[in-house]
Amino acid sequence: MRNRLKVIEGYKDKEIKKEYKFVKAMATNTRLMGVVGVYIQWKDYEQNNFHQLFHLDYEEFGIDNYKEVIEDDILKTEILKMMGGLGGELVEITLKEAKFLIKKAIEKNPFESEEWIEQIDNFHMIDRDNELNEEEEILLLNKICIGLSNSNELINYYIMRSVGLDKDGIKYLSSNENEIHFVKTPSILLKNTVEKIEEDKYIVESIIDLNQKYKLVVSEMKLKNNKICNVEIKSEMRISPQEAAFSLRKREYIMLYLIKDKSKFLELIEKNKPHSMINDYEGGTLITEFNSNNNHVKKDIYYLSGDIWGIYYITDSNQLVVGAYDEKKAAKINEELESEYKDLLINIKNIHLENSIIYQFVHSGETNILDFIYEDK
Repeated sequence: MRNRLKVIEGYKDKEIKKEYKFVKAMATNTRLMGVVGVYIQWKDYEQNNFHQLFHLDYEEFGIDNYKEVIEDDILKTEILKMMGGLGGELVEITLKEAKFLIKKAIEKNPFESEEWIEQIDNFHMIDRDNELNEEEEILLLNKICIGLSNSNELINYYIMRSVGLDKDGIKYLSSNENEIHFVKTPSILLKNTVEKIEEDKYIVESIIDLNQKYKLVVSEMKLKNNKICNVEIKSEMRISPQEAAFSLRKREYIMLYLIKDKSKFLELIEKNKPHSMINDYEGGTLITEFNSNNNHVKKDIYYLSGDIWGIYYITDSNQLVVGAYDEKKAAKINEELESEYKDLLINIKNIHLENSIIYQFVHSGETNILDFIYEDK
């Protein structure tokens, strides 16, 4: 993600730091996804605001990103840039709870968190002795974890937390004291299929990415009182990248446009979609827009890519390649593009594919999607 937030250097004068008074703290209710965004507001003696934004990862990276913002008029946009893609809502927490979340993130990966620690600690936010008792920790987790609506959601989140080696997340979702090891190192759940076989008993098939090696795990789960009470791994086997790709195949709806003025289009779409993730590649710029919620986790077939609303790839040959995995989403995206950007785009072609190819195109370095699709035909 591009670093476009307003950052001020940390203050070194301790007397200056004492002039700031805590106002409020908020966190996204996305803990079950393994990440939490935290926002903290301070005021100085002149009533000027100072804002801290944290991106905390509880699977692998610890403090994943941190920014300080002083302009109130851009705060909403900056929060969207930092946390808008998480699919959750901000809920109020206490300063003690915020410090606890930061501490737990540092414990997850002290090395990756190190680059932010000195700057963060200017406001004494690093409190390694800050502990919550069991009741306080459950109260915090209840704030930052959404209420689960069905068994699919419980099972999908449990497998996600297990594959991410997120012990606190596993503990929150389970009453099972026996540790079940799906993986040895933090990994990624690509697909999860849940099938009910009898009351409160399910068979689950999980495709897991082990750093570009793949594994299929079949497990049996029992539920009680909205918790996972028993897990038994029935089988596990390595599968090839081709087998994984076949299992992960999804229909893809591609819309192709010619961009009249690429710089203006990039400026406008970045302004309109601050919650999106932006990455530069050899052949262009990729903008990924996420859903406003994580409802895809409620389904009996969960896909990692299920949280994507739309994919926008601006190539160096002035093509805009737009991808969606749902026909209704594709129609809404097309309507938005032809309304908001009508003076900057010319629609060339709409393509419906049985298998997704847009990410292959992005990583290929090529800049003409039609040549890429039809070169072997």
